[in-house]
Amino acid sequence: MVDYIGYFDESGTHDGSEIVAVAGCLATVERLERFTTEWAQLLAEFDLEMFRMSQFAQKAPPFDRFSEDERRLLLSRVYALTGMLISASVATAIPMRLFNEIFSPSAKAICGGAYGLAVAANMLELADLARATGPDAWIAYVFESGAKGTGEVMKVFTENERDPNNKNYFRLLSIKFENKRQFLPLQAADVFAYEIYQHALRQFGYKKHPVREYSMFALSMVPNNWGVFEEAELRKWNAILALKSAGAG
Repeated sequence: MVDYIGYFDESGTHDGSEIVAVAGCLATVERLERFTTEWAQLLAEFDLEMFRMSQFAQKAPPFDRFSEDERRLLLSRVYALTGMLISASVATAIPMRLFNEIFSPSAKAICGGAYGLAVAANMLELADLARATGPDAWIAYVFESGAKGTGEVMKVFTENERDPNNKNYFRLLSIKFENKRQFLPLQAADVFAYEIYQHALRQFGYKKHPVREYSMFALSMVPNNWGVFEEAELRKWNAILALKSAGAG
């Protein structure tokens, strides 16, 4: 059996957010071990306890003490290490206004909410990528402990794990929740989640004149599927989940 680690982070789950974004990364155990060592060294070099992309972008403490050259160096290193770690990445952003307009109560009963839907979509994409590597590839999923959408994550996972066909199709090996300060790959997933969130805000016009200082080019060099769910995609998922709910009933 070939095991992968699939680790996820989210952005925009706060009250009143226009967009919910979830990003997932796929890595082998060997890459994860190397990444953890080198990420810890990077944090020590810059005297940081943790890297959080939103704080970095806003120049909030402790990132307010860095010069612009230091910021560029730090982020380039973050991108390089993240690109070194991952075998593939996925990200899904969902506009809350469209989600609330389109999704029926029966469809929401399956995914829980927009966060659960984004997780399900990402799991589906990661499973496709894992299956492409061989018939025995399975994924151990890791999410941040205490995240606002934990209940929706468990709903999606258990709903599919209890069905043997879905468990095999999604390659569901296990799920656990870790502290982002201790499980360092979650800090890399945080970079993806923040970036897809910002991209979706611009795409839907919530940010008119964004300042883009950096590039995710290094992260796009590995297999990836990053997307924003617009009306057609949301209607498709609503129909699928509503039928699933009816069948369960």
